[in-house]
Amino acid sequence: MLDLHGIELDTLGPFPLGPAILAANHVSWLDPLVIASLLPCVPISKADVSAWPVVGGIARELGVVFVTRGDPRSGMRVLRATQAALGHGLPVLNFPEGTTTLGESVLPFRKGLFGIARSAGVPVVPIALAYDPPELAWVGDDAFLPHWLKLAGTRRARAFVRIGVPILPASCGSALELSRTARSEVARLLREGR
Repeated sequence: MLDLHGIELDTLGPFPLGPAILAANHVSWLDPLVIASLLPCVPISKADVSAWPVVGGIARELGVVFVTRGDPRSGMRVLRATQAALGHGLPVLNFPEGTTTLGESVLPFRKGLFGIARSAGVPVVPIALAYDPPELAWVGDDAFLPHWLKLAGTRRARAFVRIGVPILPASCGSALELSRTARSEVARLLREGR
């Protein structure tokens, strides 16, 4: 998909090996495609993405775990799927901001999967994402099709991926502290990557 759209990758940092929670800032619908192209992982996404044209099918093929926000049963299914993926040695990709941004800063992280990282004893790997041109950010009420057409009409695009040093959950006293530490590291990687 990235080659088809002429998206080049500029990657820096250590690739994680084995089970981990990958905690990335969220800029575009492209984010899971970019990260999954670099390393096998199980992405988590909002449920309505599964119905999107083109992307929904690709997401299902990638093994994305879909969550319906505000639905406790859906949340439990995601927790079980996350634990199963980690148990099979796979990293789980999460965008703990919970929404996309322009990528200029990092919103507070939701603590959900950081508790799983602590209970499973797996590291959290901070990842910062940015795009050139910056208009590849997909935010707010932007409709998917016009955004995709803009991407398809772009001659060249680049995704910048900065991978931080894994954070051991034992180094933080709670899931909240772990989420704040990961957020600070993603923000630092984002600043340094510019």
